[in-house]
Amino acid sequence: MSPQDKPLTKDDFINSCWKDLINNSERKDCRTYFQAFWKKAREAEEVGNVREQSVYAILASVTSPAIKPESTEEFFADVFKNLTDEQLNFLAEIVVEISDSELQARLADILWVKQRNYKMAQLAVSTYLQSATTLENPHDWIYCFDRIERAFHLAQKINHKKDEVVLHIEAVLDRYNGEDPKWLTSKLLGLLQKYRLGDPIKHANVAEKAASFAESANDWRKARTLWEIKAVWHRLEKDYEKERVASMLAAETYVKEAESFLKENPPSYLAASRFMQQAVEAFRSISGTKEQTVNARARAEEVHKLLLQYQEQTLNEMIVSSHEIDVSELVEQARNHVRGKNFQNALFALTLLGAPTNVSELRKQVQTQASEFVFSDLFPAVMVNEMGKVVARQPGSVLSTNPDEAEAATNFQMYRNAIYNQNVQAQAYIEPARYQLAFGLI
Repeated sequence: MSPQDKPLTKDDFINSCWKDLINNSERKDCRTYFQAFWKKAREAEEVGNVREQSVYAILASVTSPAIKPESTEEFFADVFKNLTDEQLNFLAEIVVEISDSELQARLADILWVKQRNYKMAQLAVSTYLQSATTLENPHDWIYCFDRIERAFHLAQKINHKKDEVVLHIEAVLDRYNGEDPKWLTSKLLGLLQKYRLGDPIKHANVAEKAASFAESANDWRKARTLWEIKAVWHRLEKDYEKERVASMLAAETYVKEAESFLKENPPSYLAASRFMQQAVEAFRSISGTKEQTVNARARAEEVHKLLLQYQEQTLNEMIVSSHEIDVSELVEQARNHVRGKNFQNALFALTLLGAPTNVSELRKQVQTQASEFVFSDLFPAVMVNEMGKVVARQPGSVLSTNPDEAEAATNFQMYRNAIYNQNVQAQAYIEPARYQLAFGLI
């Protein structure tokens, strides 16, 4: 066996100067490392350094995928299914030599997923948390949160170091005290809440402070999420009155968001109406007895009255969009269908004009339209009456991965297309033929 064909060793890794690449990386995350490793592998290939090329090629392959915290177990198992035993043994040999927590966490996670090495899972939990600390940035929070979440799921999986992860999360929450500018506090509270970990009263207070902070910045979506998180914490401690108060505050953010669109120049009643509709639904959904929800129901009625006023104004923002269809040939066919017959035969011929709706063809038509005009399907249809009031909404997307939603949306569009087809038949066939009969032009 030539030296080039021998399995890679720890010495090959150490001699590759991998630390220099990581030290020079602007951000300490695997995707950034991947680019540096891949570039170095190409350079080694160009100069014929086969062993160094192999080291960097493996490092590039294991750092390329991004973390998918909840599905990393299955995702890593699939994406790294082609790693050979020889390559895994190489990773196992070098993992303890790695001083960078991000890279060490990635290798340990892979070795856990591929070899079910319990110690590697333990190592991954600790090093993911260390990497999260390195990557912590309240403005660019996703990198930090993904690693905390992956550490959390791993700790749950192996039933080890859960307390360590919870303590890390609570330390981050304490550090920002509800005043981080983005979503880190919200996501961490949601993670603890999902598994019912931590002090409900303490975390409800953090959620309240964070929600108020978000409202002061007019970040209504984040504020709404945090009020909802606060409501759930109160539910967990069985303080249902505080839960209702928090739910009311969450619903109120829809109203405030609607009002923000009316302060724009020009105001948008279309956008405001959408959020007011959601506000009405949110107030009406607040649970409790009739006596306990009297305030919520009263507020729902107030908001509903405003909604009707806003919807009337939406008509001024709507743009007429139309297109022409040349039905002259169809009209002539309809007239010829009854022309030259006595009245009884012409009347009978009239009843045979047009074609009944073919349901299977209608379904196929809707699905084809959704596939060809994907952008339109992303924004489900809303139907309004002459007062601007919403009278129907398409329930989701025809292309949804949820079969119930897709079926409901398909049926909605099938009815719309059926009505359109019937109107075309009425105007192109029935009316011209009826006109022939009515005026005796047979």
